[in-house]
Amino acid sequence: MAARKTKRPQNACRECGHTWYPRGNSRSLKCPNCGNRDVKIVGPGILGAAVLAGFLFLSSGNKPDTSNASAPANPAVNAAIAQTPPAPAAMGTPQRQEQALSVPKAPNGATWPTGAGYVNGYESRDFGGSVVNLVNQKTGNAFFVKLVSSARGVQFSSRHVYVGPNQQFSIVNVAPGDYYLAFQDLMSRKFYRTKDFSLTQGPSSVDAGRLRYTTIGFEFTGQGGGYEDAQQIPAADFGGR
Repeated sequence: MAARKTKRPQNACRECGHTWYPRGNSRSLKCPNCGNRDVKIVGPGILGAAVLAGFLFLSSGNKPDTSNASAPANPAVNAAIAQTPPAPAAMGTPQRQEQALSVPKAPNGATWPTGAGYVNGYESRDFGGSVVNLVNQKTGNAFFVKLVSSARGVQFSSRHVYVGPNQQFSIVNVAPGDYYLAFQDLMSRKFYRTKDFSLTQGPSSVDAGRLRYTTIGFEFTGQGGGYEDAQQIPAADFGGR
């Protein structure tokens, strides 16, 4: 039998169990089957039931189960990570801390790297096998550092490096010779230089077929308004570039 299209809720007789949809009020005064007045409402009308079923279908039946779902891998990102080798000169270099540097750009107009590293636009010279480690863990300042060949001076510096707060960097593949470090404090704008030091290379005492190189380090350490193991110099001794 076709269901009657009505918004009236379904009624049921508590005496005989007969069910029906009333035509007038939501609940009939008596059962049309046995005449008993003990009538109760047992459910929504047909249209109400259809609307309710549709709501349940949209809210739960079509909702995907994400209880065990995980974020899909991004092949492009993973591939880029896998194919990009680490920079050989960096030693666990963190990102540069945001701060207002008094010297916002390098003398050649290049922006400072986001982490410790070589500054763009400068030529590198004097290649060999030695290493100079720069460590800046004790100051809150950033530095523009030149590795300078004592024989040629700052106008022909071997490397140009930025080192930010809490960062470190290794200048690698340096030729044997006498050098010094010239650097500018990018907060105070003052210039400094270290004493000369020597980098050597030669046959290994263990294996004559291999070469032995020098590894030295310099740590930026504040002292008396300047820096330990460095002396302040005029801007002209640092060089315009």
